[in-house]
Amino acid sequence: MRCAPLLTLILLIKHGAFGPGAKAIGGEPLHTLGTMLLAFSTFWAYIWTCQYLLIWYGNIPEEVTFYMPRSNSTWLWLFLGNVFINWIIPFFTLLPRTSKRSLKIMQAICTLVIIGHWLDIYLLVMPSKYENALPLGPIEIGMAIGVIGLISLIIMRGLSRLPLVPTHDPVIEYRRSLAAHGH
Repeated sequence: MRCAPLLTLILLIKHGAFGPGAKAIGGEPLHTLGTMLLAFSTFWAYIWTCQYLLIWYGNIPEEVTFYMPRSNSTWLWLFLGNVFINWIIPFFTLLPRTSKRSLKIMQAICTLVIIGHWLDIYLLVMPSKYENALPLGPIEIGMAIGVIGLISLIIMRGLSRLPLVPTHDPVIEYRRSLAAHGH
């Protein structure tokens, strides 16, 4: 997942894990990570569209059966919502420079794209098994919450064992001094 490390970084910055100079981490590095998120979302849309067009244009019966259950009325709104969540919303939100520098916007887009990836994988598996039904019950929701909790536990345990900021790093000390003097 391309958003999990970025979301972790944003949450660590917001909770002050990097100390008083955390605002110096924000600006340009966060903008660069936002640009990468924009590029990866666009690449996802490119691959998704190429796969769809190739199978549709080839009209191979073995391949078309993949898209038939996803294109009926039961799954169609999730199928189209997948494109909106994984590409259209991140693309138009991350186009302006200011949105890539905002921790709040980046956190919201990362969360949305993580949900979009879950939806993408869900749409790869479930319509093949349940063609006319939309099974989203307590088991699916519980498994998603369990995976999120387990990953969060592993990340927090790993991050709590070592210092997050290297000591006596000249670049970090320089950025902190710039931030302290208002530059």
